[in-house]
Amino acid sequence: MNDKKLFDDKALKTIEAKLTQRFRELTRSLKQHDRETSSLLPRDSEEAAMMIGDMDLTEAEEKHESEELRQIREALERIQAGTYGACAGCGEPISHERLLTLPYAAHCVACQEKIEQT
Repeated sequence: MNDKKLFDDKALKTIEAKLTQRFRELTRSLKQHDRETSSLLPRDSEEAAMMIGDMDLTEAEEKHESEELRQIREALERIQAGTYGACAGCGEPISHERLLTLPYAAHCVACQEKIEQT
């Protein structure tokens, strides 16, 4: 990757603020899921069966949120390291459009497609 900055300081601060805000939201959400899960005790077998379906959905949501949280944490680390916006695969700049859509993207579209094909 060349030494040209992908984002000016103001844009980078805006992205960092958005990532930090989303990080906080996800952290709160995961803590809330933990509290709700631990407080739910079924009273009978019918209620337990209904809760299993709800818990499966909650588990999937928690898994997704945990993965997004990890990706955001890594993006914030890249900002601090000065490597934000560079593809972790090929080192080329990730398009601004991709980063606006998915600010924690670590790979350009081409590299991400290769990852998803494996």
